[in-house]
Amino acid sequence: MTALRAEKIDRIALDQPPAAVTSGVPSGDVIVLGWGASYGAIRAATEELCEDGHTVGNVHLTQLWPLPRGLEEVLRRYRKVVVAELNTGQLRSIIRGQYLIDAQGLNQVTGQPFTAGTVAAGLRAALEEKP
Repeated sequence: MTALRAEKIDRIALDQPPAAVTSGVPSGDVIVLGWGASYGAIRAATEELCEDGHTVGNVHLTQLWPLPRGLEEVLRRYRKVVVAELNTGQLRSIIRGQYLIDAQGLNQVTGQPFTAGTVAAGLRAALEEKP
C-alpha cells in the first residue's frame, strides 16, 4: 500500500511542468529557491544582482510536493543553493534530504514578508563565502 501511494505521487509530478529557472541566468554561482509569497522579492533581488554582473538565478516553486521534475538538475547547475523561506527551513531540509545538496537557508521568522533588499543581502553574503 505504501509503494502504491508513492507511485501515485510520482505520477502527479509527471502532470506538472518541469522545474525551470524563473529569472536570472541558467547556471552560475548561486541559485535561490523560493515558493509562495516570496516571489516578488526574490525575483527583484535576482535581477539586481544580475545587473551587477553576478551569475545568479532563481527557481520559484508553485507546489512543494511532489517536487517538480528536473529540480535537482537545475539546482546542480549552480555552485551554491540558497533556499529563501519565511520559516525555519523546512524546504531546505527537504532539498538536503532528497538531493543531498548542501543548501543554505535564508530564513526570516518575523511575520513580515521578505524585501528585495533582504534577499539581495543574503545572496551577496552567499556569493562572498568561500566554497
